[in-house]
Amino acid sequence: MVARVISAAIMAHRKRTAMAERLSRRLTVPIVWDRKNDVWETGRRALLAYNPDASHHLVLQDDAIAARGLLAECETLLAHVPDDAPVSLYMGRWRHRPNSFAMQPITDAAKETGASFAVFGGPWWGVGIILPTAHIETVVEYGDANPKREPNYDLRIAQYYATQRIDCWYTLPSIVEHRVGESLTGRKGMRRHAQWSNSGKPLGLNWSGGAIRPKDLALSRFPVTP
Repeated sequence: MVARVISAAIMAHRKRTAMAERLSRRLTVPIVWDRKNDVWETGRRALLAYNPDASHHLVLQDDAIAARGLLAECETLLAHVPDDAPVSLYMGRWRHRPNSFAMQPITDAAKETGASFAVFGGPWWGVGIILPTAHIETVVEYGDANPKREPNYDLRIAQYYATQRIDCWYTLPSIVEHRVGESLTGRKGMRRHAQWSNSGKPLGLNWSGGAIRPKDLALSRFPVTP
């Protein structure tokens, strides 16, 4: 087994200074501050803040809730993920683009089978995303070109991986969570939560349960990356 080494950064807006600084102290992770009120510009710099000696890099958003020991947990779970796969530490309750779909069937199946990951397009949620450092420069170049003019940095990343036919691995349960509060990107709703969260519970989870894929569950209308 090849050991994975992770670096990390927090992408943050000054409106959430207290949140970002609290998260930075908890995890001992640097903050990349917004300079232009531009999500992609901040996200790309947070991606490029990777340690070149690391195999993977984690970007957390400023409103993430994360337990101490998160980085060590990520290095453990990455041993069960393909080397070239992005990882999302969060799965929301709904997907609304290109069509509405409740994610509950995925988590129900995982609880029944003991699966540790769900594998499908993405990352579709940007609360906590891990990329192989070998991919970051290319991902940023693709996002800068932004062929679909997508404003959100998580979907620009997802669009890149869709072109490569590489799926995202979502941890089950989610090991980061949203703080309650208004979105800064115009998304509606104050209570954005993971479909299945480990928030408030100890880390040290079992990541050897394998993965489930929507196609194996015969889920109709399961969305794709827009």
